[in-house]
Amino acid sequence: MRGIPRVVSSLPVLVLGIAVTAPTTAEQARPTNGFSRGGPWNTKLPAHVPLDPRSAEIVDNIKLDKENNYGT
Repeated sequence: MRGIPRVVSSLPVLVLGIAVTAPTTAEQARPTNGFSRGGPWNTKLPAHVPLDPRSAEIVDNIKLDKENNYGT
């Protein structure tokens, strides 16, 4: 009989935990990256975004930074 009160007393915590962490729609889902849902890191990009005219230079700079700073 002593085991029953423990199971019953932990049931509300379990149910509450599920209710709090399980969103009902995609809009209610919290981002998992730590930034706010409406912030720039979680804002969807438009379907067609033109590349920057200097895109190749930017990529080359990133590659150079990796080679010079990380030894690869």
